[in-house]
Amino acid sequence: MKGVKQQLKGFCQWEWLSRYLPTLLSVGIGLVASGVGFETIARWQRSMQMAALEAKTQNVARAVESHIDAYLQGIWSIGDVLALGKGSFQPQGFETLARHFIARYPGAEALIWAPRIDRERRSDYERAMGERWGRAVTLGEGRSPAFPVSAIEASTLGGFPLGLDLTTIAAFEDAIARAVESQQAAVSFEPTPGNPYGSFAAIVPIYDADDELLGLAIALFDSGRLLKQAFQGIPLDDIDVVFSEPRRSPQIQWLTLYRSDLEQTYAEPEIQGKIVNLLRRDTCSVPARCRYPVLIAGREAIVQLLPKTAQTPFNAPLLAWIFLGTGLSLTAIVVAYLAEVQKRSLHLQRQIEDLSQANFELTRLNRIGDLLQACVTLEEAYDTIPRLVEKLFPEQAGSLYILSASGNVLEAVSSWGEPTGSQLVFGPDECWAIRSGRPHIFEKKHSGLACAHLRHPFPSMCLCIPMMAQGETLGLLYLSSRQRNGLSESKQELADNFAERLGLALANLKLREKLKNQSIRDPLTGLFNRRYLEESLERELYRATREQQGLGVILLDIDHFKQFNDTFGHDAGDTLLKELAMFLQGNIRQSDIACRYGGEEFVLILPDASLDTIVDRAELLRQGVKHLHVQYHRESLGTISLSFGVACFPQNGKSASGLIEAADAALYEAKAQGRDRVAISSPGSTDL
Repeated sequence: MKGVKQQLKGFCQWEWLSRYLPTLLSVGIGLVASGVGFETIARWQRSMQMAALEAKTQNVARAVESHIDAYLQGIWSIGDVLALGKGSFQPQGFETLARHFIARYPGAEALIWAPRIDRERRSDYERAMGERWGRAVTLGEGRSPAFPVSAIEASTLGGFPLGLDLTTIAAFEDAIARAVESQQAAVSFEPTPGNPYGSFAAIVPIYDADDELLGLAIALFDSGRLLKQAFQGIPLDDIDVVFSEPRRSPQIQWLTLYRSDLEQTYAEPEIQGKIVNLLRRDTCSVPARCRYPVLIAGREAIVQLLPKTAQTPFNAPLLAWIFLGTGLSLTAIVVAYLAEVQKRSLHLQRQIEDLSQANFELTRLNRIGDLLQACVTLEEAYDTIPRLVEKLFPEQAGSLYILSASGNVLEAVSSWGEPTGSQLVFGPDECWAIRSGRPHIFEKKHSGLACAHLRHPFPSMCLCIPMMAQGETLGLLYLSSRQRNGLSESKQELADNFAERLGLALANLKLREKLKNQSIRDPLTGLFNRRYLEESLERELYRATREQQGLGVILLDIDHFKQFNDTFGHDAGDTLLKELAMFLQGNIRQSDIACRYGGEEFVLILPDASLDTIVDRAELLRQGVKHLHVQYHRESLGTISLSFGVACFPQNGKSASGLIEAADAALYEAKAQGRDRVAISSPGSTDL
């Protein structure tokens, strides 16, 4: 009783689901469509915002870049003045130029002049600077040339004493080398005692009219003041800006943060970690569009904008929320209408599905019958059947069994699905369907009568259907299912129809193969007959000509065969011919063709074989046949010997008749020379 209640409960649940499934799908589609529309509109408006943000990022970056370029042009102008005097000037004059430069370009904190001093000029420079500064000046034995600090003007930054060789500062080493090598300005973002965090140095090489390097003009910039100057007139709308140098390591070594709401800049080492965390905030939905490269004297820096508010679905524009509400309302109306329509059309839909399934199965059965009739051999049909059955019974496993010629064994020739739940070979008495001649169904849950060929654990359901044709049992169609009710009544009826068509198709193929073998096989020896020989030789000649390969023909004859017939009788001669045919079949390649030419003469066709290979094969057969012991009525027929005539394409003939004639002439020669030997056709016998 409990099991019946569970079945009824499951049935009711399935009925409810099938009845309201279209309505539920409509609800889902409506919700998805509303959500997709909401997200599409929100993304479109956000993309517009991102486009504006990207444009603002480019404007900010260009402003910074143009501002720095203007500062560098100011340094070049001072360099032109220094170049006019060949680097010789009064400190008061340099201080005037430097003060004017620092006053004109806010953010420029210091300007340094470092002349080029070669090794031979070191002593003169040290003496002159010592007299000027009133103290001893020593450049040491460092690199040549040296670039000592000879004049400096600073507003707030300092830390570069007069006489300091700039090449000894590791932070300037790479920038000085790049500036001298390229003859262009170079920047250094590395912190030094005179160039702290948040500042950078621009190094400009000064050359005279003869392109001789006079020295270096070094300007120190406070990036914070420079950014505030560059951002004047640009509305940032409470968007922070980070100006940094990209590094290969994860840690950023140089950067400056500009807080637009406070109009303040921060670059102290103590807050570097906080700035890095700001860079990692996911406030920009497309971070790549909030970053823009800035080229400063050949060195790349990055300008990155940090919006204050992250973009999330909850702060989507109002238009997206309006669309979402409208979509949900329309969905509710459509769902109410569809629920009623689905309720009325459910019965009609089921009828249409049943008719469609029946039509599909009938069409598939007709198609399967046509395909099986198109098969050439039984083996081809056995290989094709699994793919055909899987389309009819996709959820069932099974096997096709064929009854042996003796009628005492059923053997599986095709299987599909895993596992089938049945043995591969069993006797006819082990299957109730074969014994009764009717389909037999087994259901595990009902403790039905199981066939002896089933294996443990038994499948939930299995079906055995005998295949009959013209009152003769050909085999068995076996289907199994691991699911309860996996083989419904409609499936059983379909399987019965399929087994009937399958039995007729296999019987036709079996008869067709039998008739074909009778037409191309010699009835006594089982070898191919002369008709098949002529067709095969023509085909192999065409293939050898196309692929430019050799083709061999061996014509062999039993020596003194007439004496066997006269001594032992014609039945003994037939026995000898049968044994020789079996010997030839067992000692040739799979691609070779053995035929009975007539009487005691046989022909072997050897595709893709050279003359040496053909002769070797004939010699092996000649020696091997001597070990063949043939008995007739328990009486030995004695040792037999063979004579062979060998011909090869294209040496001995280019046509089928030419090769046969050449091999026959060679066989005649072997007979004339005493038999039991291999004779090769002479090249002169080649036909045109």
